[in-house]
Amino acid sequence: MAGEALFLRRLAIEDVELLIEASRDTEIIRWTRMPENLDHATATALLAHWRDRLAAGLVRQYVIAPDPASAPVGLTSLVLQDAKDPWCADVVYWLLPRGRRLGLATRAVQLLLQWAFATTDLRRVALYTLEGNGPSERVAQRCHFQFDQLVDDTREGRVLRLNRWTLEADRPDRHQARK
Repeated sequence: MAGEALFLRRLAIEDVELLIEASRDTEIIRWTRMPENLDHATATALLAHWRDRLAAGLVRQYVIAPDPASAPVGLTSLVLQDAKDPWCADVVYWLLPRGRRLGLATRAVQLLLQWAFATTDLRRVALYTLEGNGPSERVAQRCHFQFDQLVDDTREGRVLRLNRWTLEADRPDRHQARK
């Protein structure tokens, strides 16, 4: 998929180094569920796990790059949380430092959702941000997600407060970036 100064392609086995690099970025570790300090074997195993979820129809993952010739700078995914409800998925994303502050996350989410709403049964999307993650909250707002509720999540024995944002497919302005 391609958009304005943006290229998305399916995550591939060759992207092991991208995952290793992401696992060493303090901001990605802080705000996402990316495991910390992956080595080559562990990153390869994570990719294999994700490919199994792809084969089962539970996830679609795309590498983010500014253009087809550029090195990848991030990842965005649609994650089906309930196989019995193919109409709802979560959207997740992260960017390495070299991809931040360029509008890539916003454009990647918009492009992914435009594709998903047009070509799949997906009708609702949820996006979760940890309290205090201003950059991700701004992505949610620019993509026209609406704050839904505050939820608790448990990660490694800790309770985390998450902001839940939602977007319905029938919103007429869902794919237009705010100026």
